[in-house]
Amino acid sequence: MTVLDEISITIGFPLLTFLCFDQRSRLFLASASHATRSIWYGTLSASPHIVAIFSAPLLSFLSDHWGRKKLLMIGAFGALIYAIVATTSILFGSLTLLLVGSLVYGVSARTQPIALAVVGDLSDAKDKKINMGYLQVAISVGAFLGPMIGGYFATRFLFPTFNFSLPYIIAAIAGMLTVLLTQCYFKETYKPAIKEKFALIAPLKSLMNPPVLNISIILILTQISWRFYYQFVPPILKLHSNYS
Repeated sequence: MTVLDEISITIGFPLLTFLCFDQRSRLFLASASHATRSIWYGTLSASPHIVAIFSAPLLSFLSDHWGRKKLLMIGAFGALIYAIVATTSILFGSLTLLLVGSLVYGVSARTQPIALAVVGDLSDAKDKKINMGYLQVAISVGAFLGPMIGGYFATRFLFPTFNFSLPYIIAAIAGMLTVLLTQCYFKETYKPAIKEKFALIAPLKSLMNPPVLNISIILILTQISWRFYYQFVPPILKLHSNYS
């Protein structure tokens, strides 16, 4: 399930550059300026991660009150909805719809902490580290296969009909399989002993604690540093080196 989920949310990574900068993309007029395309590229790249700053701790917090399965289902549905919305936006040439899909992805598809919590629930103390290692392997396999599948199917089959949407259709299939497998085969691993009242603001307040805030600032700066490379090398290769 983890591999399929990771494939469904990473399959579109290679496509964003082409959706924004390729002249064949239906999202922009052929006359759209490089500046306009760059602004949208940055917006679509950043928006899921900005939203995830608030949604990831909230999802983890809710998993301690609602159980792991419900939150994993929300994440799986989020990936499925994102794939469907992205497919529709590309077919009909709607940037706004693609942005909405990106926000949905940012809100609901950050389930890795919950998956780690599941491993913690199921593991003995002596096996916890190695089992979490196995989970990271599954995540890495999905993150490796997703972009490869996306790149392979981006322009290879029926491009005049699908434009760049075919990988997102495949992502929707993977998302649907994740939903079905989670619903049918995943057994709840955590049930709160006491039904406590909780405020949704609590996990956001925890972000302001000095130790959490300090490490968060370090992580944000780290993300900024490597994102400069990760996000802007693909447009450079596309626009200046004519990579396909």
